[in-house]
Amino acid sequence: MASGTVEFLVLTSGMYVVLLMVTVSLSIMSGSVLQQATQTRLNEISNEIAADIINAYSLCYQTSSGQAQTFRPIEIPSSVSMNGYVITLELENNLWVVHVCLETTQTIYAESPLWKISSWTCVETGNGTITINSYQITYSATIHSGTSAPGTKLNPVVWAVRSGGKIRVGIGVIKS
Repeated sequence: MASGTVEFLVLTSGMYVVLLMVTVSLSIMSGSVLQQATQTRLNEISNEIAADIINAYSLCYQTSSGQAQTFRPIEIPSSVSMNGYVITLELENNLWVVHVCLETTQTIYAESPLWKISSWTCVETGNGTITINSYQITYSATIHSGTSAPGTKLNPVVWAVRSGGKIRVGIGVIKS
């Protein structure tokens, strides 16, 4: 009679150990899948913003007059995998890149190249304001996703200005 009880306890304990191993395995796999999905979405955002910056630059570059200004609103999600993220324009190894990373961790990120550093192109990495077609753009090297003051909406934009043989480009927000 005692052997039946011992057998029951051993089998039940074994079943719980197997259940725990399966649960841990599934948790690790789902975390890996979520990380890959987040990485993919950050890559998409980075590539879209880089393409928009290059398009704005091209419009200013191809104009026949010496002066040109343009901006383009960009659609960015307020979060990726329920996390906020940061968009930054950075210079890495003489190459300008759009860097997008989660606010909670710097280990999951994406980068898209723009162009090599040059004397006729200035990527704006400071803070300030610029007026284009009566719209006031507050620019900086960094935009946070989904951040806006209560009652206001901040519309992110990419912009480019050609003046005096140089083209300035950047990212910013228009308050509406």
